[in-house]
Amino acid sequence: MDSDVEQIKGRIDIVDFIGQYLKLAKAGKNYKALCPFHQEKTASFMVNPELQIYKCFGCGKAGDVFDFVMEIEGMDFREALQLIADKVGYQLQVKSQKAKGKSNEDYKDDRIPKKRLVEINRRCADFFSRLLFSAAGKSALQYLKKRGLTESTMKDFQIGWSPGENIIRGKLQQAGFSQAEVDLAGQPYRLANRIIFPINDILGSPIGFSGRALNDEQQPKYLNTPETPLFKKSKTLYGLDRAKEKIRQGETAIIVEGQMDVVASHQSEVTIAIASSGTNLTSDQLKIIRRYGANLNFCLDADSAGQAATNRAIELAWQADFNVGVIILPKAVKDPGEIAISQPKEWQRLCCQPIEAARWYLQQALAATEISTDRSVSASQKKKASQLFLPIVAKLTSQIEQEHWLKELAKSIGAAPTGVKEEFWRQNYNQKEIKAAASQKNEVSANSATQLFGLLIWQKELCQNNDKYRDVYQRLEKWYNKDKSPEEADKRRRILCLETEELFKQTEPEEIQKEIDKLIIRIRQERSEKLKTDFARQIAAAESGGEREKVKQLLKSLNEKIKSS
Repeated sequence: MDSDVEQIKGRIDIVDFIGQYLKLAKAGKNYKALCPFHQEKTASFMVNPELQIYKCFGCGKAGDVFDFVMEIEGMDFREALQLIADKVGYQLQVKSQKAKGKSNEDYKDDRIPKKRLVEINRRCADFFSRLLFSAAGKSALQYLKKRGLTESTMKDFQIGWSPGENIIRGKLQQAGFSQAEVDLAGQPYRLANRIIFPINDILGSPIGFSGRALNDEQQPKYLNTPETPLFKKSKTLYGLDRAKEKIRQGETAIIVEGQMDVVASHQSEVTIAIASSGTNLTSDQLKIIRRYGANLNFCLDADSAGQAATNRAIELAWQADFNVGVIILPKAVKDPGEIAISQPKEWQRLCCQPIEAARWYLQQALAATEISTDRSVSASQKKKASQLFLPIVAKLTSQIEQEHWLKELAKSIGAAPTGVKEEFWRQNYNQKEIKAAASQKNEVSANSATQLFGLLIWQKELCQNNDKYRDVYQRLEKWYNKDKSPEEADKRRRILCLETEELFKQTEPEEIQKEIDKLIIRIRQERSEKLKTDFARQIAAAESGGEREKVKQLLKSLNEKIKSS
């Protein structure tokens, strides 16, 4: 893969590539644009053609062309590599059979380009969609219309009807696809005689299907494409290709349960609804959503299974550092798709009025213990409500949020806030150690050291002509690149160089040298203070134990380290 990366880097210019996404304007040696990763009115997104690096000085996002694609398209590295390779017309290399440790049967899978599998899915999706509006799809079309979908929506989402297995086999054979290719694509004919929802990747290419039974006799009710090189159920979200831009722009993603909920929501102009593909929401799916935004609302089905799924999903979303809300459906409504079709304006209103997930849990705890504001609360009710809600508070990752919801619980049950807080700690619900003292400083101040290293990279001629600067540079280089691969270290250096150039480009050379000297002095002072603090602690411990000889050794060692620092 490393040779692939180098080959692609040699064929692409970051300015030309990012210029396909953004309107870049020349700004000295760099190019600038409004950042695509956060809202801004003044351009702070810079691209440097010499370093082949971008950096936003507003939100801090930075990297090379691969990082840009991963960020803007929500891809992993391999997917970004494939996308860029396709754009520059480069065929990614296939590792040798021995190197991959695969059998002949496994190895042939690698020889089938993924674009062939996408083409199989695309041909099937087009065929199924046309068939829905033919005589063969009459019953399916009537069912979908009865559910409230318009023909326009069906065509937009390419909803279709899958005929018998032999018809699909024949169509694929006529199109020139081998049985090995069809098998690797997941055998689309497995979903015969079902209503078909094509499932797309984040770029909108079909990677699989979900087939819905037309009647209760046909089981299972939903049947998905099996796992394939394209379709990974735990990493796929239905509708994300349509919703991602609005989520990136700051709108809150809404997780619903099924494809019909997504389609109905989009028909009712709620275009930020997405669904997991026939599975409980996974941490991998949340990581993908997190690439686009940090806000997430859940509106799963109102039955007990849906509520249990909501509980699991909220906890996972909190762990992934989302701001989480819950959209509550009216009691008579069973799922989001139903209200989106029957009352689209009401569905829009509900989506704009979620409640915080923690409040949703608090309401459940109060309801379970029959606590209300219009009557007194017994001690046993307070205890039970606390037992239900305090474990939820412990799952919050922010201590500020924990403090807030402990106060809300106290207010809701009529208890003293201090008592609730003491109970929270007494029960040891919070598993994190809260340290009163600030954490120890690093060996050097990271900010000062990073700024100094950036200046020495940018003003490299100073290191060439000055032994003191060269020595400092070598020490900082070792610190800055610790535990980094050569490729990652090189990219970090280029980003730091761009940052430093933007920060100091209006500064006179003599002032830059003064700043370098100031930073060197500051770092040495900070390191000296750190050493004194550390040794003072050891010396105090030795003195209290009457170890006079050890005290002398520690003092001598301290003086030697200060002189050499």
